[in-house]
Amino acid sequence: MREITAQRWNIKAYISLHSYGQRILYPWGHQTHTYPVDVEDLKSLANRMAGAIRNYDGTIYEVMNAGDGLCRL
Repeated sequence: MREITAQRWNIKAYISLHSYGQRILYPWGHQTHTYPVDVEDLKSLANRMAGAIRNYDGTIYEVMNAGDGLCRL
C-alpha cells in the first residue's frame, strides 16, 4: 500500500480484480448505504466497464456498491 500512496498524485484509477463472481464493485464496502461524494461517477465508470466486457466477449457483469451488494448475497 505504501507504493500506491507514494504515487497517489499520478494514479488516475485503481482497480482491484477478484476471481469470484462476475461483479464490478464500486466503493465503499465498509458500511451499507454509505457512498462517496463521487458515487455517480463511480457507477458510470463501472457500467461502462461492464458494457465494454459484454461487447468484447458477451460476459455479463453486475454493477453494485460493495457494501450494499455483498450484504445481500
